[in-house]
Amino acid sequence: ILSFVSTQRRKHTATQARGRTRVNIGAAFQRWRELKELTSFLNPGREFL
Repeated sequence: ILSFVSTQRRKHTATQARGRTRVNIGAAFQRWRELKELTSFLNPGREFL
């Protein structure tokens, strides 16, 4: 039981740390995808992420 509690505490701490560093890009991601699609039409030989 003690091992279970320490595992849960460690996971909770990791989740909190991840939450502090997370960034919500929201609508910017949709605009990036549209720009990527547009530029691939303009430069068919060039592909990027």
